[in-house]
Amino acid sequence: MVKQDAGAGAVNTDAVRHGSLDSSRETEKSKASGSDWSGVKYLLRVFSYNDSRGWLMNAVAVVCMIGAGAMLPLMDIVFGQFVNVFNDFATGTKTPSEYRSQVSKFTLYFVLINITAIRTTKKLRVDFVRQTLRQEVSFFDSPSASVSGQITTNGNLINSGISEKLGLTIQGVATFIAAFVVAFSVQWKLTLIILAIVPANLIVTIICVIQDTMLEHHMFEIYSESGSLAEETFASIRTAHAFWAFPRLVERFEAILARAKKVGDAKSKWYAILFPTEFFCVISGYALAFWQGMHMYAKGETSVGSVVTVIFAVLVAAQSLTQIAPQTIALSKATAAAQDLFAIIDRQSAIDSLSQAGTCIANFKGDIKLRRVRFAYPSRPDVSVLRSLDVDIPAEKTTALVGASGSGKSTIFGIFERWYPFQAGSVTLDGHQIQDLNLKWLRTNVRLVQQEPTLFSGTIFQNVADGLTGTDAHHASHQEKVKLVTDACKAAFAHDFITDLTDGYQTVIGERGASLSGGQKQRIVIARSIISNPKVLLLDEATSALDPRAEAVVQAALNNVAKGRTMVVIAHRLSTICDADNIIVMSKGDIVESGSHQQLIAQGGAYARLVKAQDLGRGSEAAQVSKNGSDTDDEPLIRLDPVLSRISTTASHGQAEDTLHPTKEYSLAQGLWLILKEQRLLWWPLAICLVCCIAAGGTYAAAAVLFSRTMNAFETVDVSKANFYALMFFVVALGNFVAYAILGWLSNTMAQVSYSNNNKAVFDAYQ
Repeated sequence: MVKQDAGAGAVNTDAVRHGSLDSSRETEKSKASGSDWSGVKYLLRVFSYNDSRGWLMNAVAVVCMIGAGAMLPLMDIVFGQFVNVFNDFATGTKTPSEYRSQVSKFTLYFVLINITAIRTTKKLRVDFVRQTLRQEVSFFDSPSASVSGQITTNGNLINSGISEKLGLTIQGVATFIAAFVVAFSVQWKLTLIILAIVPANLIVTIICVIQDTMLEHHMFEIYSESGSLAEETFASIRTAHAFWAFPRLVERFEAILARAKKVGDAKSKWYAILFPTEFFCVISGYALAFWQGMHMYAKGETSVGSVVTVIFAVLVAAQSLTQIAPQTIALSKATAAAQDLFAIIDRQSAIDSLSQAGTCIANFKGDIKLRRVRFAYPSRPDVSVLRSLDVDIPAEKTTALVGASGSGKSTIFGIFERWYPFQAGSVTLDGHQIQDLNLKWLRTNVRLVQQEPTLFSGTIFQNVADGLTGTDAHHASHQEKVKLVTDACKAAFAHDFITDLTDGYQTVIGERGASLSGGQKQRIVIARSIISNPKVLLLDEATSALDPRAEAVVQAALNNVAKGRTMVVIAHRLSTICDADNIIVMSKGDIVESGSHQQLIAQGGAYARLVKAQDLGRGSEAAQVSKNGSDTDDEPLIRLDPVLSRISTTASHGQAEDTLHPTKEYSLAQGLWLILKEQRLLWWPLAICLVCCIAAGGTYAAAAVLFSRTMNAFETVDVSKANFYALMFFVVALGNFVAYAILGWLSNTMAQVSYSNNNKAVFDAYQ
């Protein structure tokens, strides 16, 4: 017996006692959303998943980003001196040869600085280790949100927020600080005057980002509901169509989207404040800078080069804030996403599936005993499923569990796999308490085959070899794995039909094994379950979803792999368990009777009535399959072309549906036109946005013209001209403010409408 830490994977009894399993989500949500601005700590916590190599890469990246941010203000010093050279040449104080020499020198400075900036601003991408789901199964019984949606959507948002977006933010902050260091070192008085534009910028940015983060977090919660509803609908698509429930489901889906859109529309006003204020402060800063700079230059307090250096340094600082502003939106989304993910990550699992602690039984035989076991599902603690249950399952024997639905048969399997903690009693394997066993060891030695076979996209070989995960053979050579896979498939009567395929074991089976029949998939699942040579095999109605021919083949495979193993079988078709060593009849969580098939028939009790109800005779429903495992259900494999197929969200029942359609490729222009054609209601706001974009872009051209005119004013020391051009800069700033305010409002409104409409269209497409 191999011992690890005692108490491994032990049930968190306090959590169960206080009902935290079914109320933890609300607690976690309240903790996560208790302080929206404090949600930044969750984003910072993402970096705690870095290893030493990751921290080294992050440190290098931060140094590079700070260096890149500091380059632009340093170039302002060069540019300011460059302006002095131009001004001296214009006033005749420098000869043409001196002018050319100075220009060449400063041009070289520009080249060297740019080369340095390019070399030091290489993007370093760090792969962040995502927290693996380690919650007990009860956590997923009543999900309040789409787990897959959180993993993909929230994960992508966090990745975006902590990669280039965070890098640009750090670069912007470095630029801001370096710019003021340069400005103060050149002309502190003018710098202090221009500094007045910064507080307004910061206050507006902080307020808007806080509000945006709060709204984003609320939207995530609502969209998680829509994702969960969509998953449930597509998983039961046939039932939805059979009962004509789709119109009602569409109404529910649209109602959720309407709530999300209402929250999303509330962001428009904050975008209409954030972006115009940022750009208004920058351009109006030009007005203040040139107006005050000209007055100081006219009084002889400074030089033109110093004025230009300070102006550009401070305005570079202001522009760095405008660079940060768009990134703050991504950071706020990443912050909200991190809150959602850490709400789950921080939740302590009652049964930790990744715990390395616990006992590993040497020479495991597979003898299982349940004594006075009481159990109720965490989601329904008041409904007792098992009532003081006593069961003996001897090693290397086949034990069958039969009874009506809800009698507790599958619950026993859940306890064997330690999906759920039981409330009282004991469950032992070879005399060892199941709570004290290492979970990885337990689940590699107690394998489960369910009614609906679960396969993964990939090859047949990969799917069968997945059964070696967590075992010593997982690290075996490829040749050894090939032998193990082949032997397992032969034992499961799957080898013959696999070798008949064109690509054999390397055949790609598609999503969830869509290209295989039900019997073929089930035999591959059986091969995957037995490849690790488990001592206990649990069969939960493994043949009930198959037609008689496929059932006969799969049953023969199960009989073949049962040799030398403890088999526990749940079956509704009693013809499949007639040869079981012991049959246990259950009702309402208790054992009604037990014995062999012949004994129970002779007793004339509950089992005999079940047999009579099914009108069974030995071999009457399905012909016996020969020992060589003839593959009578081996239909030709459905060939999958490399094209996009409709996503299969339902468990396969037999053959996969032929719903393959090639995807038409679109150019960027065609894609944009397709979106516009589908969103005709957005044409008029889009036209307004286009006009505003042209107007906003035109303000920068106007600022460039005004800048050149202002330089002329410095040459003639014309204060009145400087005053006029400063006023013009302010007028341009007002125009820019109006354009960006409209853009901020309408662009978010269009985004919310488009996102909502596209979600509806995708959902409606399945009607």
